[in-house]
Amino acid sequence: MKKIPEEFKLIEDIRRRFPPGKGLCLGIGDDAAVLRPVKGSLEVLSADLLLEGVHFEESWTSPRDLGWKSLAVNLSDLAAMGAVPGYALLSLALKRGRAEVFLREFLNGFKRCARRYGVQLVGGDLCRSASGTVIAVSVLGRVKPGKLRRRDAARAGQLLAVIGNPGESACGLELLRGKAKGHSRLKAAHLKPLPQLAAGRMLAAERGVGALIDVSDGLSSSAHQLARAAAVGFELAEDRLLVSAALRRGAAVLRREPLSFALHGGEDYGLMFTVDAGTEQALAKKLWRKLRLRLCVLGQVVGGGRGVKLLRRDGSKLELEWGGYAHFGG
Repeated sequence: MKKIPEEFKLIEDIRRRFPPGKGLCLGIGDDAAVLRPVKGSLEVLSADLLLEGVHFEESWTSPRDLGWKSLAVNLSDLAAMGAVPGYALLSLALKRGRAEVFLREFLNGFKRCARRYGVQLVGGDLCRSASGTVIAVSVLGRVKPGKLRRRDAARAGQLLAVIGNPGESACGLELLRGKAKGHSRLKAAHLKPLPQLAAGRMLAAERGVGALIDVSDGLSSSAHQLARAAAVGFELAEDRLLVSAALRRGAAVLRREPLSFALHGGEDYGLMFTVDAGTEQALAKKLWRKLRLRLCVLGQVVGGGRGVKLLRRDGSKLELEWGGYAHFGG
């Protein structure tokens, strides 16, 4: 009898680690997964890639952290839709000679994130990579039709707000690249992000909340995306931008302006949204009481598709550039 190829041994190991759970008719081990539909719910799908040399480097990222992050970044997209996560597909292209060791630690991190947020791994693919590691994850969630949140729902007169700590992840990345000691909070923000799923569902349940987006591409980029989707403009106040003490300390080490990280840094995975004026204070209290999350009002929504403007502390007004990370430049 011929020896079982390594690929199928690895798949069998994954199947043992992730047994089928509630709502799943058929999981890992067949040609495709089979799910049981939930009446009265919309299905929400998202996919993401993590590429070695683009999104991470082995010199400062462990396989376990990669496992966590590869699922967490997808779950952040579901949070921005107000969805409850359910299932995930995982595909990996691994370099020769390291598949078994890497996969064991990667799956430990992936499983920890999956357990924390109630996600079942139901399938995927494995293959060998001729160069770097490639990680592809797809997730499926569900949301009631009346609680689905979209980017094009911003309305003139609303406020623009954010939860999370913009800039900390980007600063943490630069500190990791420079092998700086300390700054564990900033490094953790980049290596092990926390998708704001509970906050997303809370915001989606509020009648006064309009548009919603996750801040994965940077605060300035997210604001521009919301403005374009709804054909409105935003006016942000510089003195309202939240710059944490941890970010100030990290930026000082790098000799960088902390406001630049806060405006244009990516991979924060907080949530940006518009909310009716007069309701933000009650929402802020609820977010803090139930989730210990701070709501920061950045500015207001204006009509006419006027782009995004930044009101400086000196009273001047300037067009806020579309910053953040762009895969294809521009």
